[in-house]
Amino acid sequence: MRRNLASLVSAALLMAFASVSLIALWNHLDALRMDAIGSGASTVTIQVRDCASGPDEVFAGVSAVSQANDVSIFRVYDGLDDQGRTTRSLVGCFQWDTFPVDQLRLESGRVPQSPDGFLASYETGDDRQVGVLHDFGGGDPLVVRPVTAAMDSMPSVNGIYRIVSTKTYDTQVVLQSLAGVFGQSPDALLNVGTKSVRGIGLLLVIAGVISVLALAAYVLTIASAAVSRAPRIGVQKMLGWSTGAVVWDIVKVAFGSQLLSAAVEDVVIVLVVKPLGTTFPAVLVGVQLGLAILTLVVGSIAATLVSRGVSPVTSVKGGVSLKGPLFIGYGVKMAFAVMIVISFVAVSSSLSDIWQQWRLEAVWGEKGNDLYVLADSRLTNEEVESLSSGDHSYGNKYEDLYKMLNDEYGAVYVNANAPQEQVQAGIASPDLAACTVMNVNSNYLKRENVLSEDGSSLTVSEGEHGRVVAVPSTMGNDERRHVVDYFKWLFDSEYQSEKEQWNGSIEVVTYQGGRDFFSYNKRVQPDQANMVHDPVFNIVTDANATIVDKSAVAVMGPDASILMPITRERADELEAWLAQNGFSENHIRIDTLAHAYGELLSAMGAAVGSMLALLAAVLVLDGFASVLIARLLVLGSGRRYCVERLLGWGWLARYGTTVVAVAAVVAASLLVSLLFDVGPVAFVCLAVALAVDCAVFFLALGTLERVRSEALIKEV
Repeated sequence: MRRNLASLVSAALLMAFASVSLIALWNHLDALRMDAIGSGASTVTIQVRDCASGPDEVFAGVSAVSQANDVSIFRVYDGLDDQGRTTRSLVGCFQWDTFPVDQLRLESGRVPQSPDGFLASYETGDDRQVGVLHDFGGGDPLVVRPVTAAMDSMPSVNGIYRIVSTKTYDTQVVLQSLAGVFGQSPDALLNVGTKSVRGIGLLLVIAGVISVLALAAYVLTIASAAVSRAPRIGVQKMLGWSTGAVVWDIVKVAFGSQLLSAAVEDVVIVLVVKPLGTTFPAVLVGVQLGLAILTLVVGSIAATLVSRGVSPVTSVKGGVSLKGPLFIGYGVKMAFAVMIVISFVAVSSSLSDIWQQWRLEAVWGEKGNDLYVLADSRLTNEEVESLSSGDHSYGNKYEDLYKMLNDEYGAVYVNANAPQEQVQAGIASPDLAACTVMNVNSNYLKRENVLSEDGSSLTVSEGEHGRVVAVPSTMGNDERRHVVDYFKWLFDSEYQSEKEQWNGSIEVVTYQGGRDFFSYNKRVQPDQANMVHDPVFNIVTDANATIVDKSAVAVMGPDASILMPITRERADELEAWLAQNGFSENHIRIDTLAHAYGELLSAMGAAVGSMLALLAAVLVLDGFASVLIARLLVLGSGRRYCVERLLGWGWLARYGTTVVAVAAVVAASLLVSLLFDVGPVAFVCLAVALAVDCAVFFLALGTLERVRSEALIKEV
């Protein structure tokens, strides 16, 4: 049993990591399956913008079009359930006899017949639920809720709709009818600015990487097991065993261990994940069997390479060729070394970022303790997708919010940035490279007490339509000229994208320079506590604000550009107002900037924790691989090491070839790290980590070789 312990452990670990990877992948596929519901060749997707009609009027019209043409018309949006989970909802008018019900994967053929009946991907405990949607239990919940009385359960009539039917219908007739309902042309409805924004997720990446490394360690385990069986293999060959029989004798223990561990893991997974249907368990078992067969094949290849180097004559005394095993071993070691480099670079970069943010926590706590921000917002899926594709159909929604926050809540607008990218592209002069531009409103000027040259407060009317740029008194004439050129290019680009008119004039005013201003941007001057010395202010007013300025309302948390100097009571009032005025599905939460910054640090810490877990897993597997390679060397060359030890050979003389090989792996790893442009501190830390890894390897080699030599001497 002790001889096969390594094979048992590596086989069980490989199956466990692979099962976790499958769960992560299945959750990702859940999201893709949700996105596909109601899609197909007969599906038409439309996007409603700025609809002037109310929910009741829209419902009556949509219901009439749905029934007259025997098509289902529904909206897709994201919301939160009672447990705070993001829930994908399909809400609208369904004609179940022509709806592609098979896409819902119902437990039975039941569909809602009553006005308040609904479907869900989990057991809600609500008596109105008439069916369970299978295979969506691992990801975000899905709810299908017909609307039959009023669209009050649909927060907004604007958004993305799908028109679907399993039978042929006249698309133009349906579009013309809906155009009348929404008050928009058919072409405007068909102008859908969306694209997929689904990501595979960090858990899936980590589990997948570890699974691959576990497979590499498993192959190395098989090679080590074959070398340890060299005398037995030699006897089997003398007895006339076929290659297949010899190989099966090597891999059968690991193969059986995989099947046993898979059975145990399946029981645990079913109890924890609780899949609603039989599809996921069937796929899980199928993948595990496939993996077991794959590893059986790969392990058999490794065992074959080793067994071919076993001579029936010399193997009885422990002699075996190490060309095959060491080729496998050093290949696996190199793969682990590269993965250590990648993981270490990712972790060190994340630690550097979070350390930088931790250093500034006191500054942000002081600056943001009395400022409230839209700390969290769950944009609807159509808003996220539209913004990702450059579609600004939701601009009016945020324009109105921007003006309201600015006028009624005294919101401070500040968006600091350095025009380095424009300089590199040749758009702006290199003399502007060191200049930080801050887009601010009058409330920021008041809060920071920005003064004119004569000592009075610098003010700009909210009704100012022209562009106003404030430069410090310390700036020379040439620099001012470069600033004007830059802003002319910038404003030309912004106004052209909005198809608005701009007369091309810029009013340049001067403020008292020689001061530092807080940027409220954690990426600006982090070494200077996010303070900016003598910035250039682009002053934004209600009248001259562009869609780029107003869309800043959609940026939440510590990166928010809209800051409100209000009390907690007023923040609660604003939160309630947002929920009642078109933002209920966004679930906007209002909190202090200081607290939002603290939440950012917590999120960054969680991400670093995941990366550290990945690095730890890689290091553990790498240490396991190091011990196996050392065992290979001792099993294959133990007698030579024993003789050399008796002859008084030193450590370097005995392991010289191995030292050169390991040094080559370390050197290659460090060269790979340079490709990632790591800093000197990270490079030194990585070198230390690789040195420790080498120490573990040679410690294992020395220990195993000494034990082996003592055993051989006793035999003599």
